[in-house]
Amino acid sequence: MGAWILAKLIATVWQALIVVGGLATLLWMIYGAFTWIVAGGDKERLDNARQRITNAIIGMAILFATIAFVNFLGPAIGFDLLKINLPSFTTSPITNQSNQSTTHIPGGGR
Repeated sequence: MGAWILAKLIATVWQALIVVGGLATLLWMIYGAFTWIVAGGDKERLDNARQRITNAIIGMAILFATIAFVNFLGPAIGFDLLKINLPSFTTSPITNQSNQSTTHIPGGGR
């Protein structure tokens, strides 16, 4: 049971990091574009803006590569790494000595 909880925790953290990383790269690209617009022809500011946009594109490429890798790895090992379900505890129906299923009445039947 502990391994399932750890696996679910890792999958949840990974998914959260992908979302945060995607938002961060989007904001970084917008910041680079804004810096480019207000650079006013200053070569140093244009180079800084270009570098920010390039870094954001590289970050997005890394995020997409990790998503592709995880989606490829799941079928290769036989289960989906991002949809790990915890085992559930279910009760089996109460049976009598002759292996026939009986009905359980909550609160007890008389």
